[in-house]
Amino acid sequence: MQPTKLLQQQWQGRTALVTGATAGIGRQVCEQLVAYGIPVVGIGRRKEKLDELSSHFQQTYPQGHFLGIPADIRSEQAIQQAMQQINQWNGNQGVDILVNSAGVGYASQLIDGDTECWREMWETNVLALSILTREVIQDMKRRSVDDGIIIHVSSMAAHRPIALSFYSATKAAVKMLGDCLRQELRQSNSNIRVAMVSPGHVETEFYIHVGGEAFANNLYRSIKCLQPKDVADSIVYILSCPSGVDIHDIWMRPRDMKF
Repeated sequence: MQPTKLLQQQWQGRTALVTGATAGIGRQVCEQLVAYGIPVVGIGRRKEKLDELSSHFQQTYPQGHFLGIPADIRSEQAIQQAMQQINQWNGNQGVDILVNSAGVGYASQLIDGDTECWREMWETNVLALSILTREVIQDMKRRSVDDGIIIHVSSMAAHRPIALSFYSATKAAVKMLGDCLRQELRQSNSNIRVAMVSPGHVETEFYIHVGGEAFANNLYRSIKCLQPKDVADSIVYILSCPSGVDIHDIWMRPRDMKF
């Protein structure tokens, strides 16, 4: 069976929740899953971007199903309200696929970095991801679903030291959270899978956020970066694998990347 057909067969009618849905990797993941006929909920901070995305999907994939929820996932209450909204939208069918794609980074080093930048990175990249993961797994258990999947978008910075100490530490935490969650689920005899994708430089708004437009443009000129679709393709691959296949982590980076 072709991988895409297996994806559609395994996940037909089962809802995917994607964070960071308004741009970059998250947006591309939403696009691909909606195209494959999977009901998708996208969470992002910018309501106008979610509205644009919803309109685009309605025009491009008229048979698709997409719900945009504007929310700041650093708020536990906002996450819990989003889960309630999802269950109202899909008839209490919950979430069977979680793609934790939201992330933020600052060029804030440990030597002289800004505490508020560190706090935002920790709350977004680690704490929000953890709360979302917990809420989705609890929702699966409530519905006696034992074949869902959690996918974290990590980073090569989790595996290779770079001079962005705090950002790298948050991504290393994501890796360890994913690996330990897999063990927790195995100990409880659960078949819920946990996978990660660790990309290197990807051409997104992320690097504008890190160092400004000049910094981002210089990076994009210096090497041929990965595209959001490259990372989304790897997530589609994970979802296309048979349920007995456990993908732990996909490392991917531009050929010219130096770390």
